[in-house]
Amino acid sequence: MMSKYLDNRVNNINALENTYQMLTLFKSLMIPIYRNVIYMVYVFCRLYICIKKTYKKTYKETSRKASRKTTRKTLRRISKKEDLVRC
Repeated sequence: MMSKYLDNRVNNINALENTYQMLTLFKSLMIPIYRNVIYMVYVFCRLYICIKKTYKKTYKETSRKASRKTTRKTLRRISKKEDLVRC
Protein backbone atom coordinates (compact mmCIF):
# COMPACT_ATOMS: atom_id res chain seq x y z
CA MET A 1 0.00 0.00 0.00
CA MET A 2 2.72 2.46 1.00
CA SER A 3 4.98 1.56 -1.93
CA LYS A 4 2.11 2.07 -4.40
CA TYR A 5 1.47 5.49 -2.87
CA LEU A 6 5.17 6.38 -3.15
CA ASP A 7 5.31 5.17 -6.76
CA ASN A 8 2.36 7.40 -7.65
CA ARG A 9 4.00 10.27 -5.83
CA VAL A 10 7.28 9.80 -7.71
CA ASN A 11 5.42 9.56 -11.03
CA ASN A 12 3.58 12.78 -10.26
CA ILE A 13 6.83 14.56 -9.39
CA ASN A 14 8.45 13.33 -12.61
CA ALA A 15 5.45 14.49 -14.63
CA LEU A 16 5.60 17.91 -12.96
CA GLU A 17 9.31 18.20 -13.70
CA ASN A 18 8.72 17.29 -17.34
CA THR A 19 5.94 19.84 -17.71
CA TYR A 20 8.11 22.48 -16.02
CA GLN A 21 10.94 21.78 -18.45
CA MET A 22 8.55 22.00 -21.38
CA LEU A 23 7.14 25.30 -20.11
CA THR A 24 10.59 26.83 -19.61
CA LEU A 25 11.60 25.72 -23.10
CA PHE A 26 8.40 27.16 -24.57
CA LYS A 27 8.92 30.42 -22.68
CA SER A 28 12.53 30.72 -23.78
CA LEU A 29 11.46 30.23 -27.40
CA MET A 30 8.38 32.47 -27.35
CA ILE A 31 9.75 35.57 -25.63
CA PRO A 32 12.06 36.58 -28.52
CA ILE A 33 9.32 35.81 -31.05
CA TYR A 34 6.82 38.04 -29.21
CA ARG A 35 9.44 40.77 -28.91
CA ASN A 36 10.11 40.65 -32.66
CA VAL A 37 6.40 40.67 -33.50
CA ILE A 38 5.78 43.69 -31.27
CA TYR A 39 8.75 45.49 -32.82
CA MET A 40 7.53 44.73 -36.36
CA VAL A 41 4.05 46.07 -35.53
CA TYR A 42 5.65 49.22 -34.12
CA VAL A 43 7.77 49.70 -37.25
CA PHE A 44 4.78 49.22 -39.56
CA CYS A 45 2.72 51.72 -37.57
CA ARG A 46 5.50 54.30 -37.75
CA LEU A 47 5.85 53.77 -41.50
CA TYR A 48 2.09 54.09 -42.00
CA ILE A 49 1.98 57.35 -40.05
CA CYS A 50 4.98 58.72 -41.93
CA ILE A 51 3.53 57.81 -45.34
CA LYS A 52 0.17 59.27 -44.38
CA LYS A 53 1.75 62.58 -43.36
CA THR A 54 3.82 62.86 -46.54
CA TYR A 55 0.78 61.98 -48.66
CA LYS A 56 -1.24 64.73 -46.98
CA LYS A 57 1.56 67.26 -47.56
CA THR A 58 1.99 66.38 -51.23
CA TYR A 59 -1.78 66.33 -51.80
CA LYS A 60 -2.15 69.80 -50.26
CA GLU A 61 0.78 71.17 -52.27
CA THR A 62 -0.56 69.80 -55.55
CA SER A 63 -4.05 71.11 -54.85
CA ARG A 64 -2.62 74.56 -54.05
CA LYS A 65 -0.56 74.57 -57.24
CA ALA A 66 -3.58 73.49 -59.22
CA SER A 67 -5.74 76.21 -57.69
CA ARG A 68 -3.08 78.82 -58.51
CA LYS A 69 -2.76 77.63 -62.07
CA THR A 70 -6.47 77.73 -62.77
CA THR A 71 -7.29 81.11 -64.23
CA ARG A 72 -10.60 82.81 -64.86
CA LYS A 73 -10.67 81.56 -68.44
CA THR A 74 -10.36 77.93 -67.42
CA LEU A 75 -12.98 78.43 -64.71
CA ARG A 76 -15.35 79.96 -67.30
CA ARG A 77 -14.63 77.07 -69.66
CA ILE A 78 -15.43 74.58 -66.90
CA SER A 79 -18.65 76.38 -65.97
CA LYS A 80 -19.71 76.45 -69.66
CA LYS A 81 -19.13 72.70 -69.92
CA GLU A 82 -21.18 72.15 -66.77
CA ASP A 83 -23.98 74.28 -68.21
CA LEU A 84 -23.90 72.20 -71.39
CA VAL A 85 -24.03 68.99 -69.40
CA ARG A 86 -27.03 70.25 -67.42
CA CYS A 87 -28.99 70.88 -70.61
